[in-house]
Amino acid sequence: LQKKAIRIITFSSFSEHTSPLFKDLNVIKLFDEVTFHIAVFMYKFKNQLLPSNFDVFFTSVKETHSYNTRFSSRMTYALPKTRTNYGIFNIRYQGAKIWNAISDDIKLLSLKQFKKKYKLSIITSY
Repeated sequence: LQKKAIRIITFSSFSEHTSPLFKDLNVIKLFDEVTFHIAVFMYKFKNQLLPSNFDVFFTSVKETHSYNTRFSSRMTYALPKTRTNYGIFNIRYQGAKIWNAISDDIKLLSLKQFKKKYKLSIITSY
């Protein structure tokens, strides 16, 4: 429905690709909007801006190993072991996966700048 609405707004044909249209209008796709909000949640978790109930949701890679690894030098979280789709789509798995994919220079920004830069990186990826 979102693609259909974008085509109607831009007076495009029903078979035209929508990624360039999303990019031209600076609109984020619904799937990417969910990813964006998970990334903001992870930013707030990393900077301890969430209630204390969430403190045990994620495990840092530094806490997993007693020695230094390439992955532990970055601000990353360990992916929990999963066997089902329920586990893969769980916030604990998706949050760690999305956070680990974000570049370190974006992770160090303030919340407002983080949102702006991350949204811009999503739009430019279209």
